[in-house]
Amino acid sequence: MKKVKLIVLILVSVLLIICTLTGCKTLFTQFGMIVVEDEYALTEIKGEVKCRFRVGETASYEGMYVKTDATFDKDEYVKLFNEFNQYDPVYLRYHLDQCNLKINPETQRDLLREIFNNQVYIKAIFDDTYRGVSVYKYDSKLYFYVLSMGENSEPDEVGEYFIELSEESDDYWRPIIEQVIQDNKNG
Repeated sequence: MKKVKLIVLILVSVLLIICTLTGCKTLFTQFGMIVVEDEYALTEIKGEVKCRFRVGETASYEGMYVKTDATFDKDEYVKLFNEFNQYDPVYLRYHLDQCNLKINPETQRDLLREIFNNQVYIKAIFDDTYRGVSVYKYDSKLYFYVLSMGENSEPDEVGEYFIELSEESDDYWRPIIEQVIQDNKNG
């Protein structure tokens, strides 16, 4: 029986290594690990696209769109959308060190409010559908909000976690995000 368990453990470990190296996403359930394809990936945007922006703490849920002439390139949007969707919160719960920024909501409430107020929700509408992604500006950097660790976590892990955009995405999106934030302030 011990040999069977050892063999199963080795097989699962090899499978996990292969999935990690190939970029597979995993979903952990009460029944174990299931490997799934990334159903949210965006390959390209064909045809016309309308871009919409919302700013502020509730930007990804509701609110008025910002009146701006800021636009974005369809291919750059696809890259940004897929960059965000590569982060798996289930995986990150056990790899908090991969996050670039942690804000404790109890001790850094004002800082967290500042970051959420600089959220820009970017929505691409195309082919009778849409995709949206939020980017957060803080301290001259752009971030994705990837994970919330609440009070049921270890005390030193409690917080809101963010990951920086790649340098390429940051270079492209920074001027657009800054323009949208400014246009929102100007009303």
